[in-house]
Amino acid sequence: MLIIVSCVFKSSVLPALSELKLMEPEVTGLVLILSILFYVTEGIITYIMAERYSGDFHIHTGVACSFYSSFYHAVTFGSGSGIAEIYYLNRYHVPLPNAIGIAMLKYGISRLSLFFCCGIYVLLDCSFVRSNFLEYNWYLLIGYFFTFLTGVIFFFLCLSPRLFNLIFGIVNWLSKKLPKWNEKFPQVIHQLAQIQNQLMVMQKECHDLVRDGYRIYSIFIFNFIKYTLLYMIPYVLLHSKYGITILDSLAMTSLIAILSSVIPAPAGIGSTEFVFTLLFSIVVGDVAAMSSALMYRLATFVFPFVIGAAGIVIVRGMRIAMRRWRA
Repeated sequence: MLIIVSCVFKSSVLPALSELKLMEPEVTGLVLILSILFYVTEGIITYIMAERYSGDFHIHTGVACSFYSSFYHAVTFGSGSGIAEIYYLNRYHVPLPNAIGIAMLKYGISRLSLFFCCGIYVLLDCSFVRSNFLEYNWYLLIGYFFTFLTGVIFFFLCLSPRLFNLIFGIVNWLSKKLPKWNEKFPQVIHQLAQIQNQLMVMQKECHDLVRDGYRIYSIFIFNFIKYTLLYMIPYVLLHSKYGITILDSLAMTSLIAILSSVIPAPAGIGSTEFVFTLLFSIVVGDVAAMSSALMYRLATFVFPFVIGAAGIVIVRGMRIAMRRWRA
């Protein structure tokens, strides 16, 4: 995908890199602060969902969890962030079924929050969006639909007992029809029974969380704050030279997030830059759009990865030092 971006906008790559080097330090600093605030808000959301299960889970623990997950998000190209989050939650004494439920429900709520945020931003800046992106209407609607669909699916997975009953009903039926399975794979059958019990606990806890109106409203509000902070980055980068307003930045970047999520790419690498450059180039030109896309990627992917990596190295170093001291 990155190769495609370079080919489509090949005449703008070198000028964009040159413009990136000339970026003012205060602009770079403000962009990185917005990135940090995004992950702090993400950590608060994790805390709101997890603190009821563990007295050891505090706000700073949730923030550390968000940067820890961002490290594995980068290392595994997006595939390991959920597992890393579940591991971190469980490490701080959140039971495994609850940790899985938190991770799944949190993702579903974040997708639905993006769906509503994008709708609000676009409606508030409707004239700007219509005048610049009318030719992309169908693509935007398809991305909007898939964002809503993924959020609903994860909600369904967390809350619907019918799906899990169907899956384990099929497994139980097969085990009865094929009794030799029980003899050949007793450990597998035992593990499946354990998984079924854990999933039942997870569903119960998800139901309890959804019924807790205060927590759900808080999570949606913090998701709205989180996305607003993140989608202000293009405003910081482009306002002084090109007159991009905060609403323009919020509307365009939320549309970019929705469209890039539809394009299959690991951790959105390449797809985000492509859609970002494509949409912003209509307003500010190819060079400014590409340099902003690269800075956006550095702020939202590379920078949190560095913080997460530094945190992991420091914590592990402290643990090794404590072990040696005790020995």
